Amino acid sequence: MNENESAREIEQHFPVSIFFNEKLSALETITKFLKEEKNLKYSSIAKILNRNERTIWCTYAKAKTKMAERLESTLHDISIPASRISKRELSILETITEYLKDESNLSFGKIASIMRRDYRTIWTVYSRAKKKRRLHVNN
Repeated sequence: MNENESAREIEQHFPVSIFFNEKLSALETITKFLKEEKNLKYSSIAKILNRNERTIWCTYAKAKTKMAERLESTLHDISIPASRISKRELSILETITEYLKDESNLSFGKIASIMRRDYRTIWTVYSRAKKKRRLHVNN
């Protein structure tokens, strides 16, 4: 891995616009974005996301079969830092939902619209994330 690739890993952010699809999971979306838009190697993606390289390879392969076309990535004023995603206390969807709600002050309805999920799903995911945080603090 060269210095430029290392620097890109540190600075990685994910625009919320990549999640404007109904076909892929959050991990599949991020993996596809990093592979196709940022041209990163599986090992670099694995390091950024704190996942196993084989998991990343498998996730990308599955994402390509579900959605052959490229992700639409438009300029958006909200982006999610990779450093939040790499922490493993919460699922990726929980992390993204929590970030958009707490850091970006978006409503559950707006988050549901961005993530192409049902409002109730987003509310449940956020509630679960908060419960996990409370349990983590108490332990």
